[in-house]
Amino acid sequence: MDNPFEFIIERLNALDRKISVLMETRNGNQQPPDEFLNIEEVARFINESKSSVYSRTSSRNIPFYKRGKKLIFKKSEIQSWLEAGKKKTREELAREI
Repeated sequence: MDNPFEFIIERLNALDRKISVLMETRNGNQQPPDEFLNIEEVARFINESKSSVYSRTSSRNIPFYKRGKKLIFKKSEIQSWLEAGKKKTREELAREI
């Protein structure tokens, strides 16, 4: 991202979306809609570089959607994808025996 103001605008838009969801669900017990993330947000969320996320999408190793030229990701699907890679602890393995 060449322009630092683009990053600020993206973060403000993300905050605006989150505030809107909170305001909509505040008065009722509705489930908030699934949050969509852009490539920068996913990279930050999984603590990897943008190029690593792009590499994962090109090899189809991470769930994603494509709208035109933009990649978008469902946060819940990314969380599930991360959890699917969980390795059992020794304690969990011992309990299975």
